[in-house]
Amino acid sequence: MSYLRCVTFAAAVALVCGVPAPMPAPVPDANVNVGDAWTMAARAVDHCSTVEAADMAVCLGIKAATTMERLARSGNIAVLDGAVTLVRTDAVRDARNLPTEAELQSSLPADSASRNARVVDMVLDAAARLAETHSLQLKMPKFEASSVARALEEGKLRFIQIFTE
Repeated sequence: MSYLRCVTFAAAVALVCGVPAPMPAPVPDANVNVGDAWTMAARAVDHCSTVEAADMAVCLGIKAATTMERLARSGNIAVLDGAVTLVRTDAVRDARNLPTEAELQSSLPADSASRNARVVDMVLDAAARLAETHSLQLKMPKFEASSVARALEEGKLRFIQIFTE
């Protein structure tokens, strides 16, 4: 059961942060916007729900792995507009071809346990490549000292009014 949780979590993360499948060859300095990730995640779950329950985890795992591989090759990825971005740190372009989902599915072993282990390995390898090529950048809004001081003073006055009544 933990395998299913691991693959489902990785698939959800990859699909929520992912880019659509019909994507041209990514340019390393191009920015990628997450777009309507929930719709894409729903499509992936809908597509994978047509198979048996055991194969659904494999299907979601393959989709997660291919999405993370595409993300690892892309430029900057805006996760939350202006606040959270995955910034590309690795300028070296990966020269190997990306296998399609069908090629990955056909390369899996027939044995269920071996197939599950291979899918977990694919997801973890893709996540590691994404972590190696991108770093998380958080941007906090800029505040002027006077506006922060004014807000603290107003909050202090409200606090005093609440507890003195």
